[in-house]
Order: sequence, then C-alpha cells, then structure tokens
Amino acid sequence: GTFGAAPDSSSLVDTASLLKRVPGANVARNGPLTGIAQYRGMAGNRINITLDGVNMKEVGPNSMDPPLSHIPAPLTGSLLVYRGIAPVSSGIETLGGSMKAESKKGHFAEGDGIETNGTASMGYSSSADGRYGVLFGTAATKNHKLYLGGSSEKGRDYRIENNDKQVPTQYDRDAFTTGYGYQRDGHEFGINYSNNNTGHTGTPALPMDIMYIRGGVYDANYNWDLGNGYKLKTNLYYQKMRHLMNNFTLRERFTHLAPAAFRQNRTNVEAGGWDIAFSMPMLNGDLSFGFNGDQANHDALITNPNNAAFFVQNFNGIERDRYSIFSEWKGDVAKDWSV
Repeated sequence: GTFGAAPDSSSLVDTASLLKRVPGANVARNGPLTGIAQYRGMAGNRINITLDGVNMKEVGPNSMDPPLSHIPAPLTGSLLVYRGIAPVSSGIETLGGSMKAESKKGHFAEGDGIETNGTASMGYSSSADGRYGVLFGTAATKNHKLYLGGSSEKGRDYRIENNDKQVPTQYDRDAFTTGYGYQRDGHEFGINYSNNNTGHTGTPALPMDIMYIRGGVYDANYNWDLGNGYKLKTNLYYQKMRHLMNNFTLRERFTHLAPAAFRQNRTNVEAGGWDIAFSMPMLNGDLSFGFNGDQANHDALITNPNNAAFFVQNFNGIERDRYSIFSEWKGDVAKDWSV
C-alpha cells in the first residue's frame, strides 16, 4: 500500500515537512532547507527517494542538500510513501523504504482548444522574517503541454525565547522548473528541466554552512500504452551541481576562529540514470520487469582561504555506479488477499 500527501499551503518551507503527516515518518533537520527523511527507524540514503523519477544525488557530503530539498513545497504536486516493505520495482537499495515526490507539471486539456491555468502566492513568516513567492503556469491542448514555474524563499535567523536568535538559521533559495509534454494514441513523451539556486543558508547541526548550491537536472520520459494491459515506461536523466560551504561566513558573530582554523569545501557532482520497465497482465495480476541504474561522480576540495598551501582533496573523482534488473508480479489470489 501507499500513503500520499500534498501541500495545502505554500508556506511550508520544504517538501520534507509533508512527512510529518505520514504515519511512521518524520523529518530530521541539519538546517531550515535540509529536511532529511525518516521512516520507521531508517533515515537518509537508506530510504530510496525519487523526484519525478530521478534519484537525486547529494552534492553536499553531509546531507546539506538531501533529495527532498531540491523541490520547494510550493512547486510540489504530491509525495507518495510506500508503506512497509517497498516493492522491488520502486528503485535500487530500498532497505529503509521508498518515497516518490512529483512536482507540478500541469495537465493536458480534456477538450479541443487551448487551456491555460496559473497559480500565484506569496507570504510572510514573522519568526524568521521569512518571505516567499511562487508563480506557476500551464498552457495545454489535448496533445501538447507547456509549463513554467518558479519560487523564491528568503529568511533570517529565526527568533527563539527572549527574542534571541538561533544562529545560523537564515536561508535563501530560488527554484525554477519548465517542461514540455506530448501525448497521442497511447504515446506520451515529456522533457523537463529544474534548477536549484540556494544561497547563504545555515546548517547549525553541522560544522559548516551553505554558501551556495547551484545546478539542475534534465530528464526525459517516454511511456507507451500498447493496450490490453501492456505498457512500456522509460525515464532518463542528467544532473550537474556545484556547492560551496564554509565554517566562518555565517558564524563570525558568535565564534572567533583563528585564521588557521578557517575551512571551506568546494564540491560538485555529475550524475545520470535511467529506468526502463515493461508490464503485462498475467494470472489475474500484472507482471513487470525492467532494468535501471545510475552513475555519479563526486569531487571535493577542502581549503583555507588564509593559507594557499593548505588543501585536502577529500573526494578525487569518486565514482559510484549502480545497476539493477528486477521482476515483479502483483495480483489477487483469493477474496481480499493479494500477493
């Protein structure tokens, strides 16, 4: 079974906040934009999380940008959680379960002609002097669909008891998404691009804070409904992001580091992946089988801006490749019993 949730307020800072509505799930935070998924005792990368079918790779080595931080809540359509043991078709390495986030992409028109839809919202949060704004629009016919969306969120250190401030908890993120879809006679094709530009954002649970996280994801999908229960689904993606963190810019107000203790870390990730699955009816149920995988390359260089002779090549062309072949049958074996 699955459990689904969708934002009913654009004031949610991130999509991970939706997990508080899911039985057995919760969210842990390194900072205001770094919601880390938890589910039934498992957390982080032990949970397989996809965003529009993309297995997002963290560019921050310490979960400064967990998967659900790459999509702001105002641009999220839904978050689906597989309850209990995740099916093998839901992804690779699902020890802690699987979750699927879907962004807003609009809908094809149901009748002839062009249909246009749009939403806009903005808000303010007094505890952190936070402001947000979001715009999303779609133009579609019954065969074509084009969408465009963007959001901006900014906040200062939030206030706690006696009007003191929790430092550093400021945040700054701009997001952008666009895509095109086509459907006709059982064929559906889509190509999408999303971009995340996070600025100075605190992560007080970690030794460093985010200076920036920049980059985006290109993905394309093709689905073919052959009729009589036979279906083919494919998805390809490419991700490229860069990241800078340090331990002094946002903490100078309450720490006095010696120049030799200054540290900054530049990291980047380049990744890609694919999912190909075919399903068909069999024995009062459905049989599906497929092939999926992903590849990722990481680099990280730690330096001290006050000492050009100090550097640590923390990740040096680290490569991780994963491949999976799966087969799955689901069907009813008796009244009120399914396998």
